[in-house]
Amino acid sequence: MLHISLIVVLSQVVFPASGDVSVSIPTLVLKWTLLTVLITKPANVTFKVLFNQYQNYTDDKVDQTEIVTVPGAGAMIGNLERILSAIFLSLNALSSIGLIYTAKSIARFKLIEENQGFAEYYLIGTLFSILFVVVSYFFIF
Repeated sequence: MLHISLIVVLSQVVFPASGDVSVSIPTLVLKWTLLTVLITKPANVTFKVLFNQYQNYTDDKVDQTEIVTVPGAGAMIGNLERILSAIFLSLNALSSIGLIYTAKSIARFKLIEENQGFAEYYLIGTLFSILFVVVSYFFIF
């Protein structure tokens, strides 16, 4: 169903309706739908494919048994940060985008401080997330 929705959205954006034959969906709604779809799951999959080699960030100095995460939480956090970043980008509230990433860094501060490998992986993911949103936003709008 998602594929069909994406095809409809893309067809409306690329080839806008020029008559009474088809139902015309407002272009802004289609653009936001396309942006939201693009910056969620495809961004997660792209990151995993491109940066899988950096995921083994274990450090001998840090006890790995203390690190407990909820499965899928990282992807959900990434989705939410990219959606909020896109909203703030559209509102030209660039300082609010900085606040999102500051809050994310504060939540992970102890692990970033203790584990150099995780800090590098975290930074790669954060920069990729920002870049993905900005490029997607300016490509669509």
